[in-house]
Amino acid sequence: MTMTVPLPALANDRQPQKHGGSVEADGNSTGNSGLPEGCFRNLIPIGDWGAGWGPLCIDLSRPEENIDPDNEFTWSLVWFDHEEFDWDKMYLCDDGLLHGKEAAPDLKAYLEIYFYGSLEAKFEREEGVKPTYQWYLDTLKR
Repeated sequence: MTMTVPLPALANDRQPQKHGGSVEADGNSTGNSGLPEGCFRNLIPIGDWGAGWGPLCIDLSRPEENIDPDNEFTWSLVWFDHEEFDWDKMYLCDDGLLHGKEAAPDLKAYLEIYFYGSLEAKFEREEGVKPTYQWYLDTLKR
């Protein structure tokens, strides 16, 4: 049995004509996408990056043990610009897979930044300012 999964949604749910169709659960594309079969098999869509900039995905082709937070090319959390319609030129690599723009080293790092404010501790160490709720309010008044 084959389960069909829709392609990642683009801005305003518009799908570029070139990439119509869907992606099968086994990673094979269907329809008139213009992309090679199976080029999506490494991606798990998990949300939307930024303020609606495009799909956020985990790239399974980038092994967790190889992730280096200081080297963006090893990061497994990637996103695809919703305004980019030439995915074959922008994201398709020599390995036959789509690889997005780097968003975060991995899901754990993203969740730490998003929910636990790990960047605030770094800011405090580097700038000598503790970003409290009041500090944020005062910053808005400047």
